[in-house]
Amino acid sequence: MSLLQNTNLPEKIAAVRHKPARLLLGVVCALAVLAASATVWASTVLKLDLESLVANSEQIIDGRVTKVQSKVEDGKVYTYTTVAVEEGMKGATDGETVTIKQLGGRTDELATWVPGVPHFQDGERVIVFLEKPSSDTLPVVTGMSQGKFRVSLGPDNITPYVVPYLGNIALMEPAQPQVDGGQALRQGDEVGNYQPALPADLYKRVVPLDVFKQNVRDVIRGQGEE
Repeated sequence: MSLLQNTNLPEKIAAVRHKPARLLLGVVCALAVLAASATVWASTVLKLDLESLVANSEQIIDGRVTKVQSKVEDGKVYTYTTVAVEEGMKGATDGETVTIKQLGGRTDELATWVPGVPHFQDGERVIVFLEKPSSDTLPVVTGMSQGKFRVSLGPDNITPYVVPYLGNIALMEPAQPQVDGGQALRQGDEVGNYQPALPADLYKRVVPLDVFKQNVRDVIRGQGEE
């Protein structure tokens, strides 16, 4: 799969630019409604950077998805994703398979969509960070969509790149003390314990796979988990 997708997007943009002003206003209003809807249908999660992503993950895997299957259990839909490990960077062995369990999915009898839960496709290559809610359960993706990165070929159709996609999540971080009338506000006062946050730097750009993996290895080494 190549990064060069939606090649007809410039044509679509050009078509919108040539619409009458009244129609453009309608487009802007529609986008505003969609943006508001996206805010409503979002899961709120704690912001993670690469260091905290590594620290909170029992397993870090470079692998390929071999199976995606959804099942109904106790009235809820769960999706099981099997990943063949090409390189176990932390807590996994090269050549083994790891099964990820996530809430949500679609079956013939029921469908459930959970905002912020990453989606996997059969045959997709991924870098995935996994944590275990408890020792006797299957792993889940760390930080929801923050813990899944798609590997895709670049413009030369040779060089692999790591592509982040946060999807429908609203990020939060611990609130910083603020000054109001000369008095420092404590965490837990009117500003609350948490405040909205922007994505960490690793979600703002596409980087070559070898660079991304080296950054992960450096963090693992720095945390003494080799």
